[in-house]
Amino acid sequence: MLSYALKRVLRSFGLFAALLLGIVVASSFFAGINIGADTTAKAALTQQLNNVPVDIVIGSSSTLNSDVARSHCSRHGKRSSSSAG
Repeated sequence: MLSYALKRVLRSFGLFAALLLGIVVASSFFAGINIGADTTAKAALTQQLNNVPVDIVIGSSSTLNSDVARSHCSRHGKRSSSSAG
């Protein structure tokens, strides 16, 4: 069965290349549709949330690395949640 498929591909390589190219292009289009839909949905959600009135806005200018938090807790005698157990 595998030898028949291999002979068929080698015999009509141009047809195989065209088929392979078509599958790759179709897969790219379907992936692009999914990414585009996600991007559009995120933009619509962000636009709607910007119109919601809020009382307090909380933000942070930096991120905390988990290794930094773990070493900070161990220096102050606290157990981190990852080492509990």
